[in-house]
Amino acid sequence: MFTSAALKDAGGGYDIKRILDALESANLIADHDANSRSKKTHIAGIGKTNLYWILSPDET
Repeated sequence: MFTSAALKDAGGGYDIKRILDALESANLIADHDANSRSKKTHIAGIGKTNLYWILSPDET
């Protein structure tokens, strides 16, 4: 799971849309809400936040 900032950092600083397009075309987005690429996730002590649920390539 990644925040948008962490995903951008892990994606080499590319634009978040470009990163998500590549992940989606490789079927590496594990879970998401309807009409979104992120999933509203509850984290204890923090609350709800949007996270990107990404698979590792060797999990596919």
